[in-house]
Amino acid sequence: MKKESHKSNKRSVQKAVSRSSAIEGQSFSRAKKNIPIINLLRKYGRGFSV
Repeated sequence: MKKESHKSNKRSVQKAVSRSSAIEGQSFSRAKKNIPIINLLRKYGRGFSV
């Protein structure tokens, strides 16, 4: 039972990661239009290279 819960936990984490990456993609496409958002990403996104 513990293994099953671990699997489902992994799955939910993958879902969350894919969701956050999708949100990042949207903000990135928006950042191409708006330069201030790129500056914000540079300031607050430490591992985010633009």
